[in-house]
Amino acid sequence: MNLAPLLTPTAGLAAASLVASLLYGFWLLPKPPSALRTIAKTIAVGAIAAMAWISGDGWLLAVGLTLSALGDGFLAGDPKKWLPFGLLSFLLAHAAYLVLFFRAGGGIAMFEQQLVRFTGVIAAAGAAVIVFRVIAPKLGPLMGPVTVYMLAIVAMVFTAFSLPLFRWPAMAGAVAFFASDGILALRLFRYDGRPNRVADLAVWWLYYAAQVGIATAFLFMHAPVMKVSV
Repeated sequence: MNLAPLLTPTAGLAAASLVASLLYGFWLLPKPPSALRTIAKTIAVGAIAAMAWISGDGWLLAVGLTLSALGDGFLAGDPKKWLPFGLLSFLLAHAAYLVLFFRAGGGIAMFEQQLVRFTGVIAAAGAAVIVFRVIAPKLGPLMGPVTVYMLAIVAMVFTAFSLPLFRWPAMAGAVAFFASDGILALRLFRYDGRPNRVADLAVWWLYYAAQVGIATAFLFMHAPVMKVSV
């Protein structure tokens, strides 16, 4: 049996990401902030970021993943202390993804050709408005940053839906990212951060699936080759 394909840096980083995600999601997630908790959460996406960096397939993807891993490190600590830094990290990550999707997508022409793409964007915008109306009374000094953040993630979803269909994991990832952030916003602001095992699991696994989907779309999915008959 040839084990060489399993001993590559990419395979090792993928395994590290999966193990860290399982460790965090099924053991460390409900525990108080700690160094181990922060390390595991950061490695889960940080290892995917390393895969992007060594692949050389696009620095914007690597930057988005790296900023996300940094945000994970901040949010693994005390949210009351580190939330603004986590928001900034993820805002910049969304900006990187937005530019990545815009450059790889077909622009407004994709929506004109396939009107069904608008459904995802309209659903995201509608959900964002509902979540914002629910949490707005409790945002206080974070009103401005959270507003900017929500606009950024809706814009990210919009550009994701302009991607060609072979990059569908990125579209699904953008939607999962949006859903994860929406649940997290409700948990932090509407319910004052009270522990909720189901909500916390949903936030983590939707988020991790989102990052895996986005990375998969750009690291492993390639445009189909058109065969020309002569």
